[in-house]
Amino acid sequence: MSESSDDEEEQEILLSDIREVTQDSTSKAVSKTTAPSARIPPLTSKPHHRAILHVDVDCFYAQSIFVRYYDSGESVDPPPQPAIAVQQKHIVVTCNYPARALGVGKLTKIEDAKALERKGLCKVHDGSDLTDFREDSFTIYETVRRFFREKGEPFQAYKSGMDEYNVDVTELVGGRGDVVLLELANELRRFIFKTTRFSTSVGAGPNIMLAKMAANEKKPYGGYFFSLEEGRNKLKDMPLRALPGLGRASLKLMQDKIRAMNGIKEENTLLVRHLLTSATGVLCGAGLDRADVLKFKECGSGVDRRVVEDDEFKDKKRSGIEQSFRRGTLTEITLVRVEIKTLAQRLLKLIDEENTRFKGGTRVGKNLVVTIRDRGEDGKSSYSVKRKSKSAPWPGNDREKVATAANRLFDVLIEKNYSNEAQFNITLINLAVEWADSTSTKRGVQNIEGFFATKPSPEKRSKYIN
Repeated sequence: MSESSDDEEEQEILLSDIREVTQDSTSKAVSKTTAPSARIPPLTSKPHHRAILHVDVDCFYAQSIFVRYYDSGESVDPPPQPAIAVQQKHIVVTCNYPARALGVGKLTKIEDAKALERKGLCKVHDGSDLTDFREDSFTIYETVRRFFREKGEPFQAYKSGMDEYNVDVTELVGGRGDVVLLELANELRRFIFKTTRFSTSVGAGPNIMLAKMAANEKKPYGGYFFSLEEGRNKLKDMPLRALPGLGRASLKLMQDKIRAMNGIKEENTLLVRHLLTSATGVLCGAGLDRADVLKFKECGSGVDRRVVEDDEFKDKKRSGIEQSFRRGTLTEITLVRVEIKTLAQRLLKLIDEENTRFKGGTRVGKNLVVTIRDRGEDGKSSYSVKRKSKSAPWPGNDREKVATAANRLFDVLIEKNYSNEAQFNITLINLAVEWADSTSTKRGVQNIEGFFATKPSPEKRSKYIN
C-alpha cells in the first residue's frame, strides 16, 4: 500500500477518534480509559537515555549586578537580594524575584520602575552594555568545566546561552542510578556558588529537554531530577504553548488543519494534544511534514534526541549584536548612521571577546549581515515577517570599514523595501558576522568594494540617503 493511502486510512481512523475525544471532552463524566493520554502508542525507536545536567543561572542579569555591587561575599548560602530591575532603553528587560514581588516584570515601563526606586523599594541598573554579563557568563561556564575536570572522568559540556549550560555526565555516573545524578547536581550548584557567588538551579534527567524542565522545578538555587516517566506526566499537564519544541506557528498550523478537517474549534486543546500523541499522517501537509509531526510527538512524550557536543563554538555560524528602539525614535537616516557606528564597535568588541576563548583555531569572517525590523503604521511588528536582511563580504575587523559597509547595506534595504513616499520606522537593527569554515581562508567570492560597485538609483535613494 502506498504512503498516501496509508495516510488516508489513518485519517479515517483518527477522525473517528476525533469525534470520540470531542464528545468526551465536553462531557463531565469522561472515563480515564478513553482519555487521549491513555492511548499514547509506544515510540517506534528508543530515546537517548543519558545522564544530563542542565545549569540555569537564577535571574542572571540581575544577579550579575548584585554580585558585582551589593554582595558582601561573606555568606555560606545565597544571601537575600534587594529588588533589582535591569533597564535597556525605555523598558525593564529582566528583574529578580524581589522585584517581581513588587509588580515589576519584563517590559515594565522604566518610569514605573524608577518610581519604585525613588521610594527606596527597587534598584534600577542600565543593562545596555553586555560586557560584564558576558564575562560573568564565561566565568560560570569555566567553573562548571573545572568542577567536572576535577572529577577525572570524561564529560561533554556546552554553553547553550548566556545563562544556561548543558553537561553530559553519563560516563561519570555510570550505572549508579538517578540518586547519584541528583547528588551530583546539588554538589555542582554548591560548587558554583562557593566559587563565583552565583546562585544556580540544576536539573537532571535522561535528556536535555527533561533536564531543562527539572531545573525550573525548584527555583531559585534548587536541584531536581525528572525520569522519563515523570517527565511525560509533567508534559501532559502543560499548556500546549509551553510544550518544548512546539512553537506558536506550528501550533497554529495544526489547529488550522484540524478545523479544516472536521470543523472543530481552535479552543479544543484536548484534541490537539491527542493528535500530537497518537497521529502522524493527519497533520502532514499545510506546512508540516512527517518529520515535524514526529518531532512534536516525541517532545510531547518526553523524548529529546539532541546530544551535548563539547564545543561551544562548533555550531556557531555567526556572531551578532542588536539594538531595539521605541517606535517613532528612529525615522531619520542620520540617527541610523549613529546607531550603526555604535553597533559596529560593539560587534568588533564581541568578536575580540569570543576569539580569546575560541579553541578551534583562527576564525575567518565571510559575510557582514545587516538586519532591520520596521513597525508599520498600524503599530504592529512581526519578528518573522517584518525583519529584512542584506549581506555583503566581510570588510575586515576595522570599525570604520564595518560601519561604512553596514550603512551601505542599510541603504540597499531602504531602496529595496520603501518607495519615495514611504516613511521607514526602524525598531531594531542587527549587525552580524557570518563565519567561514575554520579550515578555509576564503573571504567570499568578491571583496567589499566589488560588491558595492553597482550603485543603486540616486533618484530612488535621494529621499533617504545623505
